Amino acid sequence: MENKFVSVIMPVYNSFEYLTESVNSILKQTHENFEFLILNDCSMDKRVDKLINDMKKQDSRISYYVSEKNFGVTRSLNLLLGLAKGEIIFRQDSDDISELNRLEEQLNYFQLHSDAGATCTISNKVDKNSKLIGKSEYFRELGTILQNENPVVHGSVAFRKDVLKKIGIYDDRFPICQSYEMWRRINKYSKMDMLNKCLYSIRKHQDSYTAVNLSDNLKARKIIMNLKDEEIKKIDNFGFYQKYSKMLVDKIS
Repeated sequence: MENKFVSVIMPVYNSFEYLTESVNSILKQTHENFEFLILNDCSMDKRVDKLINDMKKQDSRISYYVSEKNFGVTRSLNLLLGLAKGEIIFRQDSDDISELNRLEEQLNYFQLHSDAGATCTISNKVDKNSKLIGKSEYFRELGTILQNENPVVHGSVAFRKDVLKKIGIYDDRFPICQSYEMWRRINKYSKMDMLNKCLYSIRKHQDSYTAVNLSDNLKARKIIMNLKDEEIKKIDNFGFYQKYSKMLVDKIS
């Protein structure tokens, strides 16, 4: 595998209890050539800021930004995508855990499959104490599946930056379930593959973003599921967020 420079992006809103484990699961990756972009989306828990600053002092690969207002997940992700310099961009959620060979394995897959615009992985489910409680998804050939369901664990995804430049990034009309719309768009204009390896653990707890917003998530998922193929269009938003992100750096870094 070539030693490709990649980006890892992670918006943070509170989740202090799980943050150290999540961040360390990236910092200890077998593939070490990366930047780790973290945006603190105006967390109410002030311990979050101190913790990330302390970790940044120990590892220069962390670039840390603090927002003065709450952007929400979709816009926070887009701002981080606008800042990312890597050819491949990995997602990581602030309460989840990546296996230590995750970056290496997904990079290997991209190298062997030039037609893949994005990849995801099989994921475990863990509880608030990191105890294994099941699997989120077993291996699936995605193909047309994404028209009717969303088996993709968001935090396990990695994109080719060139694909995002062509189709746009997250649709900020969707403050929740934004990932599902993105997967359908990627699968229309490129290809999204699931690796037949468990490389990620998604944490199930009552304070998670998905649990707190479950009702809205289900409504948004239904809307996205019912989108007709002709309604899934390229979004010209990459350049906007790239420009705005650079302006934001001067203000909040």
